[in-house]
Amino acid sequence: MVDKKEKSAVTRQRVSVDILLSITAVITSVCALGITFYQAYLQRTQQYASVIPILQTFNTSGIDDDKTGYAFVVANKGLGPAFIEAVTLDYEGKSYDDIDKLLPQLKDSTAFANHVTTSTLSKGLVIPQGESIRLVEIAGGREGSWLRRKIADRMKVTIVYRSVYKQKWRFTNQSETIDDANVELE
Repeated sequence: MVDKKEKSAVTRQRVSVDILLSITAVITSVCALGITFYQAYLQRTQQYASVIPILQTFNTSGIDDDKTGYAFVVANKGLGPAFIEAVTLDYEGKSYDDIDKLLPQLKDSTAFANHVTTSTLSKGLVIPQGESIRLVEIAGGREGSWLRRKIADRMKVTIVYRSVYKQKWRFTNQSETIDDANVELE
């Protein structure tokens, strides 16, 4: 016959092993759940990063294959389209929402008015990945030099735009670095 003391020790040992296995299973399940959530977070972050638009501006004197002049270009060098929300052009203390409103304010602008081609950046416009828009363009070396002197380093362009996933960004062309030029809002 089994002594009550021995039976109690065997039962205690069996209960302890069962409890230990149960606790281990719960901890493993919680860790697996945590890893699943972390992987989902990483996937979402990667998805957002894979469609980030990055705007840049630059000046160019080569406007066509065989022509010289000047163009002020806004380009999307990111990985996804840029949906324009707002545009502000600051020039000599005044703000404009369109390049066509700014150009008449330039001194001697009437002399070159027939040679200037402009593009409007406005709310709702989409700049696809890898594409660019020539905000203002003028053919001719003399005319191009004149326009470059007038606006190249003097016009501040601020563009609020968003990505496919509704991330909102602000681009400013007179920033120190590209990281400072494209700042995420919200």
